[in-house]
Amino acid sequence: MPEGRPAISAEVVREIMIEAGHRCAVDGTRFPLEKAHIVAWNESKDHTAENLIVLCANCHEMFDLGKIDALTMREYKKKPWVWRYNNGTAHVEARETMKAQMTLDVKLQDFNEQQGRLLQYALASFLNISPSDVRVGPPEESNSIKVTVELPSSEMKRLLAAFVGGDPDLYEYLAPFVVRDLRAVQSQVRTANTISPQAKRKTKLFVGNLSYESTAGDLAALFKKVGQVESVDVITDRDTGRSKGFGFIEMSAEDADRAIKAFNGADFYGRSLSVTPAPPQEKGKAKLFVGNLSYETTESDLVALFNEVGNVDSARLITDRDTGRSKGFAFIEMSGEDDVNRAITQLDGVEKDGRSLTVTPLRQRDDRLGNVGGKPRTGN
Repeated sequence: MPEGRPAISAEVVREIMIEAGHRCAVDGTRFPLEKAHIVAWNESKDHTAENLIVLCANCHEMFDLGKIDALTMREYKKKPWVWRYNNGTAHVEARETMKAQMTLDVKLQDFNEQQGRLLQYALASFLNISPSDVRVGPPEESNSIKVTVELPSSEMKRLLAAFVGGDPDLYEYLAPFVVRDLRAVQSQVRTANTISPQAKRKTKLFVGNLSYESTAGDLAALFKKVGQVESVDVITDRDTGRSKGFGFIEMSAEDADRAIKAFNGADFYGRSLSVTPAPPQEKGKAKLFVGNLSYETTESDLVALFNEVGNVDSARLITDRDTGRSKGFAFIEMSGEDDVNRAITQLDGVEKDGRSLTVTPLRQRDDRLGNVGGKPRTGN
């Protein structure tokens, strides 16, 4: 920090991070993130949230070099990447929503319209959904402030489970609001336009051989060229935060077919993409993604290796449809979570046929939830 410049307050940092969804406001990059003054500090001496924006190092440098001007940066401030990405997705199908009452330990005069907006963005960022899917009602005062929050039912269940279970990430997002209690109130169906069963049916795609430089925002922008992107998940290393070179995209069945035809084998950041349907997740099954395989490794080799640590139900080595050659990754299905955990612990990073294996769990997001009836989930 330059000599004589005061530190930015923790409250302001928290506000701008929540506003941006803990991503770069310009392109959605997750890290490294930096705080930038829209009007330079030496001109404004302004450390307020209105003059600060969250940027990745690359966009910050472009701004400093004048490749992005202040007026454009103001627009990114108003509509950060998380807002543009999520609001670009049309939510047209009817769905059930739930309401919950949130008790806040703040004074009524301190919970203004801006605080309501920040709460909306904090919940959207934690749940990785569009802010338009989060409705925050006006505050009611009793012994403390109570606000009504409405979410899609599945997301409300996630939120309630996280709150009951003491999820540290949720408490970090909600720290400015001092949430004392959260409890479900009612559920209802929010109606919208009717769409065809084919359009409702979702397909999850596996996207492999990604450049380590590509982000979820880059993938979303690419796949939006052929249809509507419902979700994007680039898998990263839990320690370094660096991409592992693969991810998952969810689209309608029709759009997914177009994406496979358009992008399987296409050049993206200097790499030839592998775009295939992700194996369907069967309820009760425990699956693993196995990457960085040698082209010499066979399904039989994988079954033999993973049977050493647990019970293998099936193995699927992904191959090129034309040549039959391995694409360097596979999916393993094991009998239970204990087998999966042993496989990850004992085989992730192990050398096989001259390559260091990547072994990670493959689960649907809803599988991570327990019951939400006021009690934490028990068991593993």
